[in-house]
Amino acid sequence: MNLSLNGSSMDCDDQPFTVVENEQLRKIFRLLFPNIKTISADTARNDIIDAFKEERNKIQNILQNAPGHLAFTLDAWTFSNFLSFLEITVHWISQNWELKEILIDFCKLSGPHSGENLFQTFIQCCDDMRILTKIYNMDTGIINDDEEVTTWVNNDKKIYMKKFFDQFHDVYDVFLAEVVKCKKIEEYIDLEKSIILRVGSVSKPGKIPIRLNKPETKVPAVYYFLSLFLIKFAGVHVETSLEDLEKGLAESALTNELVIQDLENRIRNLEAEVIAKE
Repeated sequence: MNLSLNGSSMDCDDQPFTVVENEQLRKIFRLLFPNIKTISADTARNDIIDAFKEERNKIQNILQNAPGHLAFTLDAWTFSNFLSFLEITVHWISQNWELKEILIDFCKLSGPHSGENLFQTFIQCCDDMRILTKIYNMDTGIINDDEEVTTWVNNDKKIYMKKFFDQFHDVYDVFLAEVVKCKKIEEYIDLEKSIILRVGSVSKPGKIPIRLNKPETKVPAVYYFLSLFLIKFAGVHVETSLEDLEKGLAESALTNELVIQDLENRIRNLEAEVIAKE
């Protein structure tokens, strides 16, 4: 039998991991359970961390598979000891149409309660949980911060968009810089045809997506054009890579076949030589 205080008891009583190494406590357990095997503080720590990771993975799986998007509330404050923290709570509607919520992080803030700092901490948390794409709404619970977060995002989104597109290197400089200039679907189609020659255009004049026309759902056309172009551009390169891979596999198979034939011929020759000597 192992001596192990569970995580909830240690947490509720604010006990350190070294409590399991307390000799007086061990004497009490030995008195109650003579055959007990004690554990170290490191073992207790590892057990609790493993339990935390397991629970976190369960929550991550629930959120990733939640229908629809997720909404968040953020609450930041500073204690009297000048340590700042950010609480992040996620809200969603379950498949049974039940409103759910759960605390997903309790972060120590390393800087002020600025819009940028709150936003970066929030994004890092969502990225760790792999739920960035499911974000629907965020409320900081603080009017000034709420406005500042929105202002900061709007002012700096171009910088971060470029930071994202910089990963494409020459694609950004050569192609995307031209794509963002398109204002109409016809302009985009002509540009697409001049760049992506291997495949036909997936968009045709008169077939503009409803979200580009309808006022209540209208989004900037540039986002649609960029998304469409990147998907097709990536598709062409993936297709090329697959063709190269298939060609390489075919050549490898042919080479292997020739090697096998050569080995078989050598074996036959050796057998013939052995028979001749006999």
